[in-house]
Amino acid sequence: MLAILRTGQPYAMTGSGVSVWAGYRTWKQVIDRLAAAVTERRGGEVNAELIVRNHQDLLFCAQALGRELSPEQFAEFIRQEFGPNGKRPHDLLYRVAQMPFRHVLTLNFEHSIEEAHAAVALRCGTVSCCNRAAISRFLASIDSPDYPRQIVHLHGIYTDPTETIALTENGYRQLYRDNRLFQHFLWLLAATKRIVFLGFGFEDTDFLNAMRDAARDVHENGNRHFAVLPVRLAEDDGPIRQRLNERYLVEPIFYELAEEGDHPYAGFPELVNGIAHELALPVPPAAEIAEPAAAEPIAEPGDLQRAAQLAEQLLGRIDPGGDNV
Repeated sequence: MLAILRTGQPYAMTGSGVSVWAGYRTWKQVIDRLAAAVTERRGGEVNAELIVRNHQDLLFCAQALGRELSPEQFAEFIRQEFGPNGKRPHDLLYRVAQMPFRHVLTLNFEHSIEEAHAAVALRCGTVSCCNRAAISRFLASIDSPDYPRQIVHLHGIYTDPTETIALTENGYRQLYRDNRLFQHFLWLLAATKRIVFLGFGFEDTDFLNAMRDAARDVHENGNRHFAVLPVRLAEDDGPIRQRLNERYLVEPIFYELAEEGDHPYAGFPELVNGIAHELALPVPPAAEIAEPAAAEPIAEPGDLQRAAQLAEQLLGRIDPGGDNV
């Protein structure tokens, strides 16, 4: 993977596992906040707890809860939830911004990746896939060497019209079923580009179906993608690797979940730091590195050597002794 990164051609793909390091909530936490907002505004008229209990699918749950608010109230909730939060992100985001990706795809609604680019003085633009014209413009310039890096929000941005972003079942249907341009766009990315997945849990069924369709079309001739994923110490990662290889042409890079302590995913920023070390990326100026939100440990400069060792060990699990890492 390191050799591929050095070409500057792969795309990054970030999920909520990156945005949480910028102080944003997980999907489940967003649903809990939305339920609290419904209770606050509707009081005893609506049993938000019952809605949550009866809707195990979070997309349908968000849709059902959103219906209990006025369109203006729902839009305001989204702006408050995914707008600038005033928190200092973990330096993981700065490291992702520094990596030599051609463009960055994201399923997140907030602008934390754009803000990380600005903090390390890197130029980038923003594309929302809720806007078909924006997709078309991106496609027209996608491979131009003069086209700056774009942060492509596949599911929309918090400032988009509420009914268009992929936060509810209706929003997903508009993108994944009714928007043919978006469908072809996803196929093009999955079939012709190399993608490095960061903070993506491989649980989004609609997105994975698009990945699987592309993998079936190109089969063994397709590009291999990569994904940084957690695994428990006692877990057999073989079946996980086999499934990702066969279904999505994805090669996982595993890091171990911490069995003790308050931060089971602490190995994620350590591994990313290690990759940055192997790529000889500059350390962001101390004044520009924001401290993490409370209860999220940041890797100190003195830990970089340990992170590099960890990266070497984990990357070696893909192709021990090979030259493709």
